[in-house]
Amino acid sequence: MKLYEMNDTMKLLGEQYYLEILKDSSPESEAYNDMMNAYRENGYVHYADVAMDAFVLGYIYGKRAERARRRAKV
Repeated sequence: MKLYEMNDTMKLLGEQYYLEILKDSSPESEAYNDMMNAYRENGYVHYADVAMDAFVLGYIYGKRAERARRRAKV
């Protein structure tokens, strides 16, 4: 079975266009690069830690976007 067909969560992830989100010079791209550089400079290769931080970073940017949309409606 293919990875992005395993369950509903993986199907949802498979439908995302992360390259569009992480385009050059975007704030999200800069934040992602900062996070990955910090891991590399400290010699981390623990992918569970990287995955959790990437998830939290995405959550933060999602909340920021949601708040910006709400402000724009006012």
